[in-house]
Amino acid sequence: MTLSESERAQLRALQKQRRDEAGYVKVTVLLLLDKDRPVASITEDLGLDDATVYRYAGSYQTQTQGLGLGKYLLTDQARYWGLLTSAQLTHLCQEVNRPLYLDYKGIQAWLWETCQGRYSVSGLTDLLHRLGFSDKLTTALPTKPTPPKPSF
Repeated sequence: MTLSESERAQLRALQKQRRDEAGYVKVTVLLLLDKDRPVASITEDLGLDDATVYRYAGSYQTQTQGLGLGKYLLTDQARYWGLLTSAQLTHLCQEVNRPLYLDYKGIQAWLWETCQGRYSVSGLTDLLHRLGFSDKLTTALPTKPTPPKPSF
């Protein structure tokens, strides 16, 4: 694969902008192929398989013909949000914010009763973390107040 100077400059700028974001690996693969790096070396360094490298290169060549680099970067896979629709996810967020759940079993039961969504505890934990929730430990409090000390 050989890139023009303008394509190379544009890809380098995108590579700097997209560090730790979607599209970084796709741009890096193109730049490494342009430097005549062997596919085996690229796959080893980036943790990809050969088919992915060839797919990125082929996709770039077909997508950039009249469609532009932006279209190439938009061809990433959409995120999988699970078994629930967006309306059910909204309802879940409202439910989790309302009462105090001491563990995931209560949320798991509510999900099954309301949405017929069956999640394992680890799957539900991952889903709630993706939605922005975090685990918080509850603190045990005594049930009876401490009697006041007598004053003399």
